[in-house]
Amino acid sequence: MRSSRGKWVLAAGLLVGTATMLAVVAMYFLVYVDWRATQHQMMWSKREAHGPWPKDRVGQAVIVSFPGSGNLTTIEKELAQVLTWNSVGYFDGSECVGNRCSMFMYGPRATEVLEVVRPILKQDPVTSAATVLLRLGPPTANPVVLLSEKL
Repeated sequence: MRSSRGKWVLAAGLLVGTATMLAVVAMYFLVYVDWRATQHQMMWSKREAHGPWPKDRVGQAVIVSFPGSGNLTTIEKELAQVLTWNSVGYFDGSECVGNRCSMFMYGPRATEVLEVVRPILKQDPVTSAATVLLRLGPPTANPVVLLSEKL
């Protein structure tokens, strides 16, 4: 028969082992979730423009990514109008996967596209905390230069 101290040592060992296993599982889950988010971002960064625009006019991309979902019609219309009025690029739509949405804009110079749309994105509550990814080259270029920043 074991002493009462031995039972406590055994119980403490089991508790520490269980806590360690839970920590390992939690870390694996966090790494997996981060990996999946990175995969989506890389997939979106390689997305080509779907519109009928001339290919030489859509060589670079601005991809705005933010948490949430819902009706983005008003901000999409504003972005399309401001890009058309300033003749710097084209709005190509948005995609929502799970709780993450991305909007795609293309033009010959991604920095100019961002300058024009930044005020609209900052004032809208849905996109005010968005992350912006600039693709400075065509999606087939190797390597693709990506710049990521918060609005």
